[in-house]
Amino acid sequence: MKKITGKLISTPVVLKDGYTAIVLIMVETQKGCQEFYKDSTITEVAKLINSDFSKVALSTIGDIVEFDAETTSSGKRIWHFKNVTHNF
Repeated sequence: MKKITGKLISTPVVLKDGYTAIVLIMVETQKGCQEFYKDSTITEVAKLINSDFSKVALSTIGDIVEFDAETTSSGKRIWHFKNVTHNF
């Protein structure tokens, strides 16, 4: 995993398919603009509140964010997300 710090340059996009939700973000880093995702199984909506998934989804353009990223066959997956700008 790599530690990523950067500025959100797009509005997070949430996609849903069955019992899975995915949020996509574009982050400007020292290596240029990169796309990342966070996925979550939706068994109960209450489990999404105050989760890494909701923190990613509730962030906005211009926010400084930090997280660990793991490269998977689907792309770069987010772990341990923190919004530095709004401290959540």
